[in-house]
Order: sequence, then structure tokens, then C-alpha cells
Amino acid sequence: MNSENTAKLGAPIALSAVGLLMVIFTFVSGQNNIFLIGALGFTVAGVVSILAALDIFKGQLKLVVIISLLVVSAGLLALNYKSIMDPIKFNEEKSKRYDVVIQRLKDLRAAQLTYKGVNGKYCANLDSLMNFILNDSIPIVKSIGTVPDTLTEQTALEMGIISRDTTFEAASKAIYNSDYLKDRKLALKLEELRYIPFSENEQFTMNAGEIEKNNVMVPVFEVLAHRESILTGMNKRLAKQEKDLKVGSMSDATTSGNWGE
Repeated sequence: MNSENTAKLGAPIALSAVGLLMVIFTFVSGQNNIFLIGALGFTVAGVVSILAALDIFKGQLKLVVIISLLVVSAGLLALNYKSIMDPIKFNEEKSKRYDVVIQRLKDLRAAQLTYKGVNGKYCANLDSLMNFILNDSIPIVKSIGTVPDTLTEQTALEMGIISRDTTFEAASKAIYNSDYLKDRKLALKLEELRYIPFSENEQFTMNAGEIEKNNVMVPVFEVLAHRESILTGMNKRLAKQEKDLKVGSMSDATTSGNWGE
């Protein structure tokens, strides 16, 4: 083989070697089939280039074949890159959205707990709960005076040493007081609590009732946001693999969220 042929074969051999290395990498690292097809395409392009360098193909045919193979291989590799990056970008955006929705579920849970403290049961209707948050007042009972160490508060009350005074506070201020808001990272927008963030103004699904637990009827509630609503506008195939977010349960006496808190 003369020096001219060696020079002509250098690039095609290198291309074939790259393709073979990519094929090996596919099996070693567990890449998907699109990457494998792209790697095989580069290998075939390299082999065809070698044949073209040896003048197996004549005229413009060899250029057309080589360019076609390179374009197909590059396209397949681009698709593979997209298949790798799509889940990464999806998970980043999903995490941001779920954080916001979880915070709003916590806000609705806080309202439910206060509602139960006032009414003895949870609220089953989202409109009613929002009315409670925005428009109701909550009685606040305060003790006036000091209870002696030797007496209970009830005894001190009966003896007239202390007295009690009832005032009323806006439900929203009682629920979302300074202690509740001190570590908060997201703004609290009361009028938007009913809506699932990032959805097209879709509202949370809410339910409440009672279940029997150890022969006792226990109040329960559930607030639910469907994944389709949270992940609106995102990759539907990937979204189907995610879970709905909810707080509380209609089958268990819990006020925890299903996000692993």
C-alpha cells in the first residue's frame, strides 16, 4: 500500500474505529437502542468510506453514500442525546412544580386542622373551606391573671383568681400566623389556594368524612392534585410514570402527605 492510499484510508479507518468503540461502549454502559443504531451507522459509514477510498464506488456515488450515512448516524445520535436529556430536564421541572404544589397542600391541611378545631370535623367542600379561610373568624380564649402554683387553672377560675376573655380573630391570621410563615420560602396567596399550581386553573379535589378505627368513628379528609394537572404542558409519556400528590386519606386516619414527609 503506497503512501497515497495510506493517507486516503486514514480518516475512514479512524471513523470505523470510532464507530466500533461506540458499539462497545453501548454494551458496556447500557445505552439505549437509538445510541446503538447510531454507533452502527458510524461503523458502516467508516467501512463504506474505506471501500470508497479503495475506489470500490465510482464517481459521485461514493460521496452520496458517505454523506447519507453520516447524516443518518448524526441524526440518530442527536435523537439519543435527546432521549437522555429529556428525562433529566423533565425531572428538574417536575421537582420544582411538586415543591410548589406540596406547599399549597400543606396550606390547605393547616386550614383543615383549624376548621376541625372549630367545627369538630373536617370540611368536605373546597368552596366552604375557602369561605372559612377568607371570611370566618375564630374565637380565641385567653386567661387573665396568674394561676398559683398550688392550684389548677380550673380551680383558679372557679375561685375567681383568674378569668377568661374570648376575642375573635380572622381565620386566615389564626391559621397562617407568624410561626407558620417564619420558615416559608414561597409567597402565600390566599385567593389562589384552591388552584393547583401550573394547571389551567384546575382546583384541588377535596373530600372528608369519618371512618371506623378501633371501634371509634374518626374524622378524616383528603386533598388531591392529579399529576396530569401538575405536569400540564410537559412530556406526557414521562408524566404518566409520576404519582398524584395528596395530603390526608379517606381510608386512614392520617394528615400526612404522600410525598414522604
